[in-house]
Order: sequence, then structure tokens, then C-alpha cells
Amino acid sequence: MGPADSQKSFLKTKLFWLHVSLILSGVLMKYFGPPGKLDGRFFYTIGEARDYLINLSIIERDRYFWGEIVDYWFMINYSWIFYLIIPKKRVFIPGFLDLIETTMIIIFLISGEFNSFHVLLPFVSFPKWLGAVTLFLLVAAKLLKKRADG
Repeated sequence: MGPADSQKSFLKTKLFWLHVSLILSGVLMKYFGPPGKLDGRFFYTIGEARDYLINLSIIERDRYFWGEIVDYWFMINYSWIFYLIIPKKRVFIPGFLDLIETTMIIIFLISGEFNSFHVLLPFVSFPKWLGAVTLFLLVAAKLLKKRADG
């Protein structure tokens, strides 16, 4: 086994464990997250964000908070997976937007106040999802091309 084979094997092992971690953190986020949570939506308005957050019960806020803490690990996982498959810095854009969205949600969950910067939530969420879906399609196309080439 040469250095190139060893490097490929190590990459496959890394990708395997990142996928396992991604799935586990996704399950935890689903468990903690209240139904219809903001960062699981492809699009929402400022009014929908405000109404949703303000109408959460104390128990829902607490659970949502812990789900969002797990979301930090989730975004690290998917960002790293994208980077290992497509080693370009731009693959971190959806993760960075997710970081901003998650942090804004956590600030609300801690403070209980919808502040002026929370109006940015929809403007961060949609590009995050658009970027993530685009990256997923690029990765799928790359893997299909690789498989077709042999």
C-alpha cells in the first residue's frame, strides 16, 4: 500500500466518522428542537421569526437552546465534509451563515428578547439553505462523475 492509497484510506475513514457524527448530531437536534424550528425552514419572514420565537414556552426555549448548541457541532461536521470533498474555501459559506443564524437564535433563547439584529434572520437563512443545497448537488455530481469515470 503506497502513500496515495494510505491517504485515500485515511480520507475515507475521516469521512465515515464525520458522517456518523453528522447523523448523531442531527438526531439530537431533532430530539431537542421544537416543531417548525426556524433553522430547519428554507424560508421565513421577519414576522414569522418574531412570532415563532416569542410564542415558545419556557420548556421549548430550553430544549431549543440545547438543540442549537448541538447545531454548532452539526455545522462543523457538514462544513468539514464539504471541504474534504470539494477543497475550496467557499464551501464554508453555508456553515458560516448557519453560525450567524444559530447564534442569533441562541441570543433570543437566552435573553427572551427579539432585538433589532434579529430582523436579519430570514436574510441569513435562505442563502444558507441555497448554498447548502447547491453544495450537496455539486458533491453528488462530483461523486457520480467519479463513479462514471471508473
